[in-house]
Amino acid sequence: MDMLRQEVSLKEEMTGRANEAVMMEDEPADLRSRVRAYERGLILAALESTGGNQRQAAARLGLLATTFHEKLKRYGIRPRPTVDGDETD
Repeated sequence: MDMLRQEVSLKEEMTGRANEAVMMEDEPADLRSRVRAYERGLILAALESTGGNQRQAAARLGLLATTFHEKLKRYGIRPRPTVDGDETD
């Protein structure tokens, strides 16, 4: 049961960070811009929660590694290398 609580807590944390990214904009944005900001926030939160491990971040988001890497490129996100060297897959 503790594992389930941790997973729910992680999802709430990731969603909160993504929402912060969307709300940081001063001007009202169109839906597409808000969705992109939300998605970018989720990716950044997943990377942060995994210590920059891209495989784990992709798995937490339910994405294939190739899709995850496409999104990193699209949003200009360059994760820092992790201790175990899993910066690129």
